[in-house]
Amino acid sequence: YGGTVNTPRDEGAPYVSADGGTIIYTQCWNEDGLGDADIYTASLDAQGKWQRIQNLGELVNTKYWDSNPTISTDGEEMFFSSDRPGGFGGTDLWVSKRLRNGKWGTAKNLGPGVNTSDDEKGPYLSPAGTELYFSSTGHPGLGGHDLFVSVRDTKKGWLPPTNIGRPFNSSADDLFFRVSALEDTVYITSNRDGGLGGYDL
Repeated sequence: YGGTVNTPRDEGAPYVSADGGTIIYTQCWNEDGLGDADIYTASLDAQGKWQRIQNLGELVNTKYWDSNPTISTDGEEMFFSSDRPGGFGGTDLWVSKRLRNGKWGTAKNLGPGVNTSDDEKGPYLSPAGTELYFSSTGHPGLGGHDLFVSVRDTKKGWLPPTNIGRPFNSSADDLFFRVSALEDTVYITSNRDGGLGGYDL
């Protein structure tokens, strides 16, 4: 595919690898897309341009909405949100594991412990790979979308999520939990009072 990262359509929800050389992001309504929002990857060349732009294919993408990708630190797991059939309602969190050939395998739903009949979006995996942060309108919260964390148990899988509380959550919508490289600063998106309007960082 010889396109560019930015097009006249919508792009967003980028995840950039730790070395800065790979980006995984969402493109909407693209010519080679399978649905209205698909997950793509691109690589940074020596001249600082994004090249080798590729749709991640039908093992990850569907004819439905597939977005909000995040990758584990070891590069072996990709978590994302989708409203495809096979979930528990609304948008659910899914995971795809990297195959031996380097491609991404068939996406699997994270199950009813994490997902609800409402919406789960914006996954973020901690650097250690043991905590999955995400937003939900289905688990008990303080407002619309609240931020939650689920801990990975080596035997039981993802444990029931916990609301991470204030100051991260409010009576408004709070999404897209992210941690700085030094792990000393948390960034979120919110439409709570005190911002400039709409959603603010």
